[in-house]
Amino acid sequence: MEKKIVVFGDSISKGIVSEGEKLLKLDSDAATLIEEKYGYTIINQSRYGMTLKRLCERRAVEKFLDQTDGVEYAVLCIGGNDADYDWKAVGENPQLDHGPVTPIEEFYSLLEGTVELLQERGVNVMLCTIPPVDAVRYFDNVICRRADGDRVLEFLNGDLSNISRHQEAYNTYIVGCAVKHGCPVIDLRTGFLLDRRYLSNYCEDGVHPNCLGHRFMAEQIVLSLARQGVFLKKRVKE
Repeated sequence: MEKKIVVFGDSISKGIVSEGEKLLKLDSDAATLIEEKYGYTIINQSRYGMTLKRLCERRAVEKFLDQTDGVEYAVLCIGGNDADYDWKAVGENPQLDHGPVTPIEEFYSLLEGTVELLQERGVNVMLCTIPPVDAVRYFDNVICRRADGDRVLEFLNGDLSNISRHQEAYNTYIVGCAVKHGCPVIDLRTGFLLDRRYLSNYCEDGVHPNCLGHRFMAEQIVLSLARQGVFLKKRVKE
């Protein structure tokens, strides 16, 4: 039986890019590039706007496994949307202590539960770090289209880096979960952070890697796994 890799994720792992207010799907996203180069069968279950909370509420992982044989690896590439806020609500009442879409402790609990479920079903799990958000682009080109920017800044105490730091906390929890459960980490984050040309790999929304960014992510997937002794080899499909 042919072994398969399934990816559960959001718009980034799906290969969605933004052009102004339009959203487009790349033909050569990172998962597709890996699939084409190495001959793996990758079933990309990523969805635009997906959160781990929604994934669990829909029992999407269980349903997929019940309907699909031969799943060797599951890649979880999710968390950025969980860390986000309802910016419209924030702009309307910036003085309130708004919580993120999925509170961080709940996020960790759901992540652990999902990893354990997959491992109990005999599936190897890999966790992806979150590609970094550029707070300035995200604020200017996304948040300010949804809400009053000045009022959102009031909530952020005038500090846009609160956006990126908040995301970093979720990323740290992902790595911690991977260590605890013995999962390889696909590090999509560090390479971007170390690249002085980082913004050239991103769309104007500051969230979605562009075509160049997906090529960069594909390279980082291979390098990251190799550092952990997991070497991708070309497969010959039967």
